[in-house]
Amino acid sequence: TETSLEKIEEKLKILVSELYSQYLYLSQSSKLSEIEKQSFRQYVDQDYNSKISLENSLKFLSKLLYEHHKQKVYILVDEYDKPVNYLLEQNLSDSTDAVQKIAHLITRILSTCGKSNDYLEKILLTGIFDSLKKEGGSGFNNVAVYGITDKKFSQHFGFLIDEVKHLVEKLEFIKPEQILKNIKDWYNGYSVPVHGNKHIQAYTPWAVMRYLNDVYGDEEVEPQNYWVQSGASTIFQTLLKNEDCAESVFINSLLNITQIGNVTLEYNRAVSLFKYDLSTASKDERIFSYLLLNSGYLTALSQNNTHITLSIPNFEVRE
Repeated sequence: TETSLEKIEEKLKILVSELYSQYLYLSQSSKLSEIEKQSFRQYVDQDYNSKISLENSLKFLSKLLYEHHKQKVYILVDEYDKPVNYLLEQNLSDSTDAVQKIAHLITRILSTCGKSNDYLEKILLTGIFDSLKKEGGSGFNNVAVYGITDKKFSQHFGFLIDEVKHLVEKLEFIKPEQILKNIKDWYNGYSVPVHGNKHIQAYTPWAVMRYLNDVYGDEEVEPQNYWVQSGASTIFQTLLKNEDCAESVFINSLLNITQIGNVTLEYNRAVSLFKYDLSTASKDERIFSYLLLNSGYLTALSQNNTHITLSIPNFEVRE
């Protein structure tokens, strides 16, 4: 979470050094060459030169792991879009240049280790938005994107009812039925497509775990709104405060959603936050529907090629 390319690079070098330090046994491996071991130590020491680079850091580590273990490598990257999202949150109207530079750095690292890497089994990225995937010319184009509205993997984005029941049973509450009812009322309601036209309900993991932690030992504790504490989407909040948003046609629908229960907006999952500034984004329904869905404010009831109907999932978000 920095505002310049130089500071982002510094932090990434620290992260890469910490990552390499988890595999120090490689520096003693008889299966690696002395040149490889030397480069390995340089990554640990953050001794960058013309021969080692951030861009090649993950690919090189996967190569060493493959040579040592004779098994292809899985690369897991959590919150891969955080640096770019942070910049957009800070200043949506004037961050284009910095966003582009940092986006290209991140995507170069990921595309280098994710494409034409003979040592890679699979790369898995998690994030809030897929803006980096959409950024033109990044080379980051061989990644399949799956969200909560996609049937494949959709039921892995939250807790399902059987998982919630299992958690409640493990804690051996005196009144498990009441605890379960509170969870259903407050933290349930995300509609997840499974197969055909069938949907199931998903629970917010963050809220469920926080509530169980609070109520364990004192079953009289009332459910709370943990949503406000989670940060949610600062970009969305910035747009709502803009004058252009107040004058837009669809804003009344958003303002009345707690009474009506749902709202239908223009929707395009291919929309990219890179292409907007504060004034244009504040008047575009597609930006709002994209943010509302992906940030977890609302859940999808139905959608087609041009529009999506969104509703408030539970009491916590409604409040």
